[in-house]
Amino acid sequence: MKVARPPMKAGRPAMKKRRFRLMKTTMEVMAKMKAMKVTTMKSMVSMKAMKGMKRSASPAARGRKRRNEVEKRCIAVIKALKTEGGPWAPAGNVVKMLCAVVKYTAGVPKEDRHMYQNKNFEWVGETLAAYGAGMQKEAEDLSAKCADFGGEKGRREVTKVGQEAELEQLRHAVVAAQVASGQAEANKKNTAAGLAVVEQKRKEMDADYDKALTTKNRLVNAGTDDFAPFKVKAADSGDASKLKRLVAIGEQFSFDPALVQSLSGALKIQPDERGTFNNTVLEHYETALQERVAEQVKLLEQMQPDRDARAANVQAEVDKWGSASAAAKAAKDAVTAAKAAQKASEAAVRDAVRAIKDFLPDIKKTADKSDAAVARLKAFQDGALAAFAALKDPPPPPAPEPEAALVSAEARVEPDARAL
Repeated sequence: MKVARPPMKAGRPAMKKRRFRLMKTTMEVMAKMKAMKVTTMKSMVSMKAMKGMKRSASPAARGRKRRNEVEKRCIAVIKALKTEGGPWAPAGNVVKMLCAVVKYTAGVPKEDRHMYQNKNFEWVGETLAAYGAGMQKEAEDLSAKCADFGGEKGRREVTKVGQEAELEQLRHAVVAAQVASGQAEANKKNTAAGLAVVEQKRKEMDADYDKALTTKNRLVNAGTDDFAPFKVKAADSGDASKLKRLVAIGEQFSFDPALVQSLSGALKIQPDERGTFNNTVLEHYETALQERVAEQVKLLEQMQPDRDARAANVQAEVDKWGSASAAAKAAKDAVTAAKAAQKASEAAVRDAVRAIKDFLPDIKKTADKSDAAVARLKAFQDGALAAFAALKDPPPPPAPEPEAALVSAEARVEPDARAL
């Protein structure tokens, strides 16, 4: 049994037309997109071809490139002169002058340099060679030290043993110096005691001599200061003290009593009015006074040898005490010096023990220094030395390169376009 279709609606043909136009528009858009894709691929291939082309640089560009290279080399050489110094480096003002030589001479072509510029360049080369030799020696020394680690350890142990033995000797030296200092101090005290005894004895024995000397001086002063003026003048009320001293001397030294009693009256008379008795009194008094002075002088002369001997004994004890004092001071200084030496030796022993303890860390430090020195030397050789060699004898400028043939982008793109 057939089922009847529903009748077609009146709007179906118009829908078909719209659908057809939509499909046509879509196909046109796709065609345009394909064409744009082909064009884009052609442009990309052309750009790749242009990148692969080698174009010859202009003379100005080549000159700028060469100047840049010269400037870089100058900077490398100047930096090495300033920063790679060491015991091998010259003074600072010399380094500054060499840097100026490199800066203002390197840009001059070799054939245009005058004699002084070449001489200065040789000087820079000698300095850089000294830098290199110093770095080479430093690297070799560190390398040799690394290779002798076993011997270094043995030397440190030997040093420790030697320092300990020296410290033991210094300890005994300190004890001996202290004993000697004690003895010297005791000797100094004994000498001082002996000096005090001799000095006291001298003072006691010199008392009689000092008394006789005082008496003689008193008699002499009485004759010159008190009695002599009255030979030319008479005593008045202002001379009472002098008269009193003259009378006291006469009484003390046993002058004739009658002479002493008559003295004051005779001295109060004017010299030209004095009679025979008065002049006789004065003459006898003066004679007696001179006799007493002579007696004291004789007594002093008799006592002088013993006094000199006692003074010599005292001086001998003083000299002995001085020697003992100097010896005590020297012994004390010796103790101080021995203690200082012991302290320094103790520090040396501690350093030796620490050196053995730090042996392995020192190995690592030395190996690191050796590696750094080798790297520094290689960097110097590859950098500053190579740059200086290029500055001193620059290579000829390169010849201009021919232009590369332009590769057709169409030929490369066409197969891809056809594939699309």
